[in-house]
Amino acid sequence: MRQSTKVDNSLKERRGILELIGRLRGDGITLQEMEQMGDQFRQAGRRALRPLVRELWRESSGELITKYVYMLDFFDTESWLDQLIQIAIKRRDLREDGKAALLIALEGYGVDVHATPFQGVFAGVGSQLGQVVEGAIRLGEDGMVTLLDDFLSYPADVQKMVIRELPKAGNEQGARLLEAMLWHEEAGIVQA
Repeated sequence: MRQSTKVDNSLKERRGILELIGRLRGDGITLQEMEQMGDQFRQAGRRALRPLVRELWRESSGELITKYVYMLDFFDTESWLDQLIQIAIKRRDLREDGKAALLIALEGYGVDVHATPFQGVFAGVGSQLGQVVEGAIRLGEDGMVTLLDDFLSYPADVQKMVIRELPKAGNEQGARLLEAMLWHEEAGIVQA
């Protein structure tokens, strides 16, 4: 009888992917760590894409949805964008911050969120960005640092929207955040 020389490592790979997703769910993860994780997800390829999209379907937290979408950006294919659209249309259990995260992500990828399939889905989310900014300011230094970290991972259009929301906060912390964001390397974003 002839033995197979090929060893099945799929269980080990799947376990590694699930551990990465677990780490991604944790607090205090830096942008650099997220980029390293994104590279690991990209190397795993399709095996990592499916569990990541599955977690996205289950998640309702805006912060985690933002992290998952950021990870999806590392994959060579954009087949997951259809899934993101389906999540936005079909999920009715999302909290407001989850809807806002999806809105920001879809707009960042050029999806017209005002088209017919999305009517009513994002109702009331327009003011959500302002609430996110105000919430970060209320959390003090930790909230402001988190917002600045998130800000760097947002697409340019979203960065402009955040910069436009900050003056509406009307307090010293909002001015400090705005000052930090105005050091952005792209002049078009600063002029927003």
